[in-house]
Amino acid sequence: MRSGELYVALEAHLAKYRKLVPSLSLISHLADGLTGPVCLASVRHAIAWADYLENHARRAYGVTAASADTAKAILGKLRSGHLRAPFGSRDVWRPGWSRLTDREAVDAGLRMLVEYDWLGQQRVETPGRPATVYYPNPKIKL
Repeated sequence: MRSGELYVALEAHLAKYRKLVPSLSLISHLADGLTGPVCLASVRHAIAWADYLENHARRAYGVTAASADTAKAILGKLRSGHLRAPFGSRDVWRPGWSRLTDREAVDAGLRMLVEYDWLGQQRVETPGRPATVYYPNPKIKL
Protein backbone atom coordinates (compact mmCIF):
# COMPACT_ATOMS: atom_id res chain seq x y z
CA MET A 1 0.00 0.00 0.00
CA ARG A 2 2.85 2.42 0.70
CA SER A 3 4.27 2.16 -2.80
CA GLY A 4 4.15 5.90 -3.37
CA GLU A 5 1.75 5.43 -6.29
CA LEU A 6 -1.36 6.48 -4.34
CA TYR A 7 -2.32 9.98 -3.33
CA VAL A 8 -1.17 10.41 0.29
CA ALA A 9 -4.67 11.11 1.65
CA LEU A 10 -6.10 8.05 -0.11
CA GLU A 11 -3.24 5.94 1.21
CA ALA A 12 -4.01 7.08 4.77
CA HIS A 13 -7.71 6.40 4.21
CA LEU A 14 -7.12 2.87 2.95
CA ALA A 15 -4.70 2.11 5.78
CA LYS A 16 -7.68 2.32 8.14
CA TYR A 17 -9.30 -0.63 6.36
CA ARG A 18 -7.00 -2.98 8.30
CA LYS A 19 -9.24 -2.30 11.25
CA LEU A 20 -12.44 -1.70 9.31
CA VAL A 21 -12.77 -5.17 7.77
CA PRO A 22 -12.39 -7.12 11.04
CA SER A 23 -14.77 -4.71 12.79
CA LEU A 24 -17.39 -5.05 10.06
CA SER A 25 -16.95 -8.84 10.15
CA LEU A 26 -17.75 -8.92 13.85
CA ILE A 27 -20.70 -6.55 13.47
CA SER A 28 -22.12 -8.62 10.62
CA HIS A 29 -21.61 -11.82 12.62
CA LEU A 30 -23.41 -10.42 15.66
CA ALA A 31 -26.17 -8.75 13.58
CA ASP A 32 -26.96 -12.15 12.08
CA GLY A 33 -27.49 -13.45 15.64
CA LEU A 34 -24.47 -15.73 15.54
CA THR A 35 -22.14 -16.55 18.42
CA GLY A 36 -18.69 -18.06 18.66
CA PRO A 37 -15.90 -17.44 16.15
CA VAL A 38 -16.68 -15.08 13.27
CA CYS A 39 -17.89 -17.11 10.30
CA LEU A 40 -16.57 -16.89 6.74
CA ALA A 41 -19.86 -15.43 5.46
CA SER A 42 -19.49 -12.46 7.81
CA VAL A 43 -15.92 -11.88 6.63
CA ARG A 44 -17.03 -11.99 2.99
CA HIS A 45 -19.82 -9.53 3.78
CA ALA A 46 -17.28 -7.16 5.40
CA ILE A 47 -14.91 -7.45 2.44
CA ALA A 48 -17.76 -6.62 0.06
CA TRP A 49 -18.57 -3.52 2.11
CA ALA A 50 -14.91 -2.49 2.15
CA ASP A 51 -14.72 -2.88 -1.66
CA TYR A 52 -17.83 -0.73 -2.03
CA LEU A 53 -16.41 1.95 0.26
CA GLU A 54 -13.00 1.82 -1.43
CA ASN A 55 -14.55 2.53 -4.83
CA HIS A 56 -16.22 5.64 -3.44
CA ALA A 57 -13.03 6.77 -1.70
CA ARG A 58 -10.98 6.33 -4.88
CA ARG A 59 -13.42 8.48 -6.83
CA ALA A 60 -13.51 11.17 -4.14
CA TYR A 61 -9.75 11.31 -3.67
CA GLY A 62 -9.07 10.84 -7.38
CA VAL A 63 -10.40 14.28 -8.22
CA THR A 64 -8.32 15.84 -5.48
CA ALA A 65 -5.17 13.93 -6.43
CA ALA A 66 -5.41 14.90 -10.08
CA SER A 67 -6.04 18.54 -9.19
CA ALA A 68 -3.13 18.52 -6.75
CA ASP A 69 -0.75 17.06 -9.35
CA THR A 70 -1.84 19.65 -11.89
CA ALA A 71 -1.52 22.45 -9.31
CA LYS A 72 2.05 21.33 -8.51
CA ALA A 73 2.91 21.32 -12.21
CA ILE A 74 1.53 24.87 -12.61
CA LEU A 75 3.58 26.06 -9.63
CA GLY A 76 6.62 24.41 -11.17
CA LYS A 77 6.14 26.39 -14.37
CA LEU A 78 5.77 29.61 -12.37
CA ARG A 79 8.92 28.87 -10.35
CA SER A 80 10.94 28.07 -13.47
CA GLY A 81 9.84 31.27 -15.19
CA HIS A 82 8.18 29.45 -18.11
CA LEU A 83 4.85 30.90 -16.98
CA ARG A 84 4.74 34.62 -16.26
CA ALA A 85 2.04 36.50 -14.38
CA PRO A 86 -0.57 37.56 -15.13
CA PHE A 87 -1.60 34.52 -17.13
CA GLY A 88 -4.77 32.82 -18.27
CA SER A 89 -5.76 29.19 -18.35
CA ARG A 90 -4.88 29.05 -22.04
CA ASP A 91 -1.30 30.14 -21.26
CA VAL A 92 -0.97 26.98 -19.17
CA TRP A 93 -2.45 24.29 -21.42
CA ARG A 94 -1.60 25.64 -24.87
CA PRO A 95 2.20 25.11 -24.77
CA GLY A 96 1.59 21.37 -24.29
CA TRP A 97 3.71 20.99 -21.17
CA SER A 98 3.74 17.60 -19.47
CA ARG A 99 0.67 17.09 -17.21
CA LEU A 100 -0.75 20.44 -18.37
CA THR A 101 -2.39 19.66 -21.70
CA ASP A 102 -5.97 18.98 -20.58
CA ARG A 103 -8.08 22.15 -20.29
CA GLU A 104 -10.39 20.79 -17.60
CA ALA A 105 -7.49 19.47 -15.51
CA VAL A 106 -5.71 22.83 -15.77
CA ASP A 107 -8.89 24.64 -14.69
CA ALA A 108 -9.25 22.27 -11.71
CA GLY A 109 -5.60 22.87 -10.75
CA LEU A 110 -6.04 26.64 -11.03
CA ARG A 111 -9.21 26.49 -8.89
CA MET A 112 -7.30 24.54 -6.25
CA LEU A 113 -4.44 27.08 -6.24
CA VAL A 114 -6.93 29.95 -5.88
CA GLU A 115 -8.83 28.10 -3.14
CA TYR A 116 -5.62 27.55 -1.16
CA ASP A 117 -4.57 31.18 -1.78
CA TRP A 118 -1.45 30.38 -3.82
CA LEU A 119 -2.92 32.35 -6.70
CA GLY A 120 -5.22 35.30 -7.00
CA GLN A 121 -7.62 35.72 -9.86
CA GLN A 122 -9.14 38.73 -11.53
CA ARG A 123 -11.81 39.11 -14.17
CA VAL A 124 -10.67 41.33 -17.03
CA GLU A 125 -12.96 42.90 -19.61
CA THR A 126 -11.89 42.24 -23.19
CA PRO A 127 -13.45 43.20 -26.55
CA GLY A 128 -15.01 39.71 -26.58
CA ARG A 129 -15.89 37.71 -23.52
CA PRO A 130 -14.44 38.66 -20.14
CA ALA A 131 -11.24 36.76 -19.29
CA THR A 132 -9.93 35.45 -15.99
CA VAL A 133 -6.28 36.10 -15.27
CA TYR A 134 -4.22 34.59 -12.48
CA TYR A 135 -1.29 35.95 -10.53
CA PRO A 136 0.81 34.56 -7.66
CA ASN A 137 -0.09 35.64 -4.15
CA PRO A 138 2.59 38.23 -3.25
CA LYS A 139 2.66 36.90 0.34
CA ILE A 140 3.86 33.49 -0.84
CA LYS A 141 7.38 32.93 -2.08
CA LEU A 142 7.31 30.62 -5.05
